[in-house]
Amino acid sequence: MIVAVSVDMEGASQLRTVREIFGCMPEYWETGKPRLEADVAATCEGLLAGGASELVVLDNHGGNTVNVSPDSLPPGARLETWNVYDLREHSVDAMFQVGYHARGGVDGFLPTRTFRVYVYVSAAN
Repeated sequence: MIVAVSVDMEGASQLRTVREIFGCMPEYWETGKPRLEADVAATCEGLLAGGASELVVLDNHGGNTVNVSPDSLPPGARLETWNVYDLREHSVDAMFQVGYHARGGVDGFLPTRTFRVYVYVSAAN
C-alpha cells in the first residue's frame, strides 16, 4: 500500500511560538524543524509497522525552506513534490496528514483553519 504523508508545520507537537515555524528565525532551526521532523519520522515508522509498503512524504509547509530533510526519514519513506490533488495519478492508496493547523476557532498562537476533506471511493468490478 502506497501512503502519502502530507506535512504542514503549524500543528506539529510541542511548538510553542510562531517563531518556530519560520525558517528566517533561529527558533525554527533550534526547535521547530527538529520537532516537526520527529513527528514525521514517528508517523512514518507507525505507518510502515502498520502495513504500508511505501511512504511518500509531501512537505506542504510554505516558505523557501526544506522543512523535512530526507535524512530524517526512515527507510521506506521518501520525499516528493507532488500536489495532493494528483495522488491518484501516482497510484497512492491513502493520505495521512501531519502537523496541520488546528480546527477553526481554537485558541492558540498559530492560525487556525478548518479543512473539509472529501473521500472518494471507487471500486472496480
